[in-house]
Amino acid sequence: MLFAIDIDGTIAGISTLFGAYFNQQLGLGLTSEEAQRIRWYQHLRKHPAIIEYRKAHNERFLEVWTKYREYAPAMLAREVIEGAVEGVNQLSQWGDVQYVTIRISQDKEVNEQIQAATRQWLREHHFPQPEQVSFCANFQEKLTYVAHANQDQVIFIDDRCSTDLFTCYQDLLQNPGYKKLIAHLQQVIFVAFGKQELPENTFGLRMFPLPSWSQSSDLLKELHIVRVL
Repeated sequence: MLFAIDIDGTIAGISTLFGAYFNQQLGLGLTSEEAQRIRWYQHLRKHPAIIEYRKAHNERFLEVWTKYREYAPAMLAREVIEGAVEGVNQLSQWGDVQYVTIRISQDKEVNEQIQAATRQWLREHHFPQPEQVSFCANFQEKLTYVAHANQDQVIFIDDRCSTDLFTCYQDLLQNPGYKKLIAHLQQVIFVAFGKQELPENTFGLRMFPLPSWSQSSDLLKELHIVRVL
């Protein structure tokens, strides 16, 4: 059994460098305390200083946002989502763990920094099998990886399993060239992290919600039932 686990938004939360990075790069002139209160993109987008800045320099803002997504120090400064270490370690007692993340750059040196920072973060926070990371360019690559993983059962845990998953899967269904990939995906168990319940239409995919890592024991019980059946 393989647990393929997303990183950002699933086990890794907000970076403590988020607000400070944009404050410095855009020259906003905010105090360090005010910059620290900018915790994620919605805060950033609605901040008065950003709204004003984007009126004249929106292209620069978008450029800095793109660079931030490849900024390795910010990845190292990400907080651990509550219970994630304990939850993933518990899953690792049942099967192998592989982390599957959309962290990639076209710049070779930056890409190496991203990969090193990702593995370092996993090691420092005591996640199991921290060297086992698959770096993908987009969500379809994630799906391709989990579909072709050489394991008897693959459980894919991602906070975007009830959003991007369905969008991507519907696109695959429209293309006859993806019949084999679709057949493999129908054997994967998808776990929507951070969700209390699933949408009514899951397009025939096998899915479970996982509201928080504190409920990983409940997930294991459900997976055991699936395996027995």
